[in-house]
Amino acid sequence: MAEKIPFELKTQVCSVIMDAGYIGSAEDYVKQYYGKSFDELTVCEAEMIVRQLKNKPGCLNEP
Repeated sequence: MAEKIPFELKTQVCSVIMDAGYIGSAEDYVKQYYGKSFDELTVCEAEMIVRQLKNKPGCLNEP
């Protein structure tokens, strides 16, 4: 069973996905890029999303 992601980390993931300009929900983003539901993310994957997107506001809006 996957390690449960702390609530604070879940909110960070949602926030960076929104700040990155993804059109859709965090659930949609995870399904598109990770092929699983948001609840199936591992702690490592969630941390990786935050690290990759936190300093790139609007990057997912670019063509």
